[in-house]
Amino acid sequence: MSTTLRFAPGVGDLRSLGDLTAEAWMSADPEQLGPRATLIGERAGARHLRLPLPGTPDARGERLEPPRGAGTGWLHLHRYDGGGLRALTARLTVPRSTSLAARHWNLICHLRAHGLGAPELVALGERRGAAGVTASFLITRELDGCTPLDRLAEEGLDERDRRRTARALGLALRGLFRAGVWLPELRPGDVLVRRGAVGEGEDCAALELEHLRRDARLLSNLGLRRARLPAVAFANLRRGRVLERVGPARRARLLAQLDRALPGVSARERRIVLALATRAGAQR
Repeated sequence: MSTTLRFAPGVGDLRSLGDLTAEAWMSADPEQLGPRATLIGERAGARHLRLPLPGTPDARGERLEPPRGAGTGWLHLHRYDGGGLRALTARLTVPRSTSLAARHWNLICHLRAHGLGAPELVALGERRGAAGVTASFLITRELDGCTPLDRLAEEGLDERDRRRTARALGLALRGLFRAGVWLPELRPGDVLVRRGAVGEGEDCAALELEHLRRDARLLSNLGLRRARLPAVAFANLRRGRVLERVGPARRARLLAQLDRALPGVSARERRIVLALATRAGAQR
């Protein structure tokens, strides 16, 4: 068996991520990945871990080793088995991908190409045997300053910030639908919100400010004014795919799915998200 690697621009090789071999990354074993590696989630054929880049300060603010070339911060490792129906689906549906990790990589590329927020790509690895890919892994960099939507709702926001977040979410979902991206398992914990307003040239959001300028009547009907909004990004793209069109039934299903998982959302906030996410003509 052999392992092929692919790196995002600016990442030279695995050595810039630490002293771990490709097999250590492929194992997704916290004991092999170091004492600060944490298992985030596990399901049949998949594992998700979080671990620091070399030089990232610990909880006491101490730096235990120098950075290696990829900067500091936190990485997320997604490791997948190579076979099964999901792997077959990844090969036969858009974006056609050689493995589940490659599908995750390709979806992130598609999201970012359409101005949507997504994790920063770092590296992709595929273990190949006589029968094809037997296992794969994806490494992404954690987005700084972002909070999962469900945690943000639990922490509580003032009325103004809740309205701004609802607007940002509605516009991000509209961008998702316009890009033809279908995420059937999207949950509030997979939607990341950066509380600060989006800056000039910011690419960590699907805010579509140009559309906002053309939506004066819609904003007026919702009792809203134009304003700079929080950034929104989509992470952990389970079972995601790209369709010719995300139809009304799928859009309604996804919105209802998010709504059920956020019981504290007010009726007005729901109207804002629904109106902006499903504006007529927004979908391709």
